[in-house]
Amino acid sequence: MDTLLANPIGTVSLTRTLAQQTSAVTYDALPEPVRALARQCVLDYYGVALAGADDPLAKILLDELAEAGGAAQAGIIGDTARLPALSAALVNGAIGHALDYDDVNLAMPGHPSVAILPGLIALAEQRRSSGQEVIAAFVAGYEIACRIGMALRPGHYDRGFHATGTVGPNLDTVTPKPDYRLATARVTLGKGVMPSFKGQLTDQQIADVAAFVVKATGGTPP
Repeated sequence: MDTLLANPIGTVSLTRTLAQQTSAVTYDALPEPVRALARQCVLDYYGVALAGADDPLAKILLDELAEAGGAAQAGIIGDTARLPALSAALVNGAIGHALDYDDVNLAMPGHPSVAILPGLIALAEQRRSSGQEVIAAFVAGYEIACRIGMALRPGHYDRGFHATGTVGPNLDTVTPKPDYRLATARVTLGKGVMPSFKGQLTDQQIADVAAFVVKATGGTPP
C-alpha cells in the first residue's frame, strides 16, 4: 500500500483501491512476525476486556441488550451470557475500552484493536471462522486504521476528533474470509458510508461514493 502514498489518486479511486487490497489479504501471505504481533494484539485485547468486564458499564449494557433479546450467537468476555452478534460486539467493545488500557498506534492515532476485534470475533463466532481467518481479517483492518489515520492526522485530532470513534467504523467493512467477504463494491460502499455517520463526509462526497457503487455493480446498488 506504500504506492498509494507516493502516487495520490482521486477520492473514489483511493477508496476502491483500499477496498481491493484489504479484501485480498490472506493468512498465508502474512509474514510470520506480522502474525505473531497480531496474536499479541488479540491477547492484549482479551486481557484488557477481562479487566474491564467488572466495570458498571458492562452490567448496564448487558441488562439492556439481554432485555432486547435475539439469537444467542456470540459470547460476552468475562460473562456466561450469549447475545446476538451485534449486541455482543457492542458489549465486548465497551468493556475492552472501559479502562482505556487497550493498545494504541500513533499512526492512527488511536486504539485500533478495540475498534476491530469485538465485531470481528462476534462475526467469527457466528460463522465458525478459523483462527487464521480472524488474524487475516484483523491485520487487514489494522492496516486500514493506520492508513486512514495517517491521512487525517494531525488536524483530525487537533480539532477534537478521536480516531478510535471516527476511523474505527471504517474497519468493520474489512473482512477477508472468502465465504463472507464483502465484494469490493460493498467494501467501497461501507468505507464511503460509515464515515458519514461521524460527520466526516460532505453530501457530495457521499453521492460520489454511491455513484461509484451503482456503476461498479452494474447499475444496481449493493
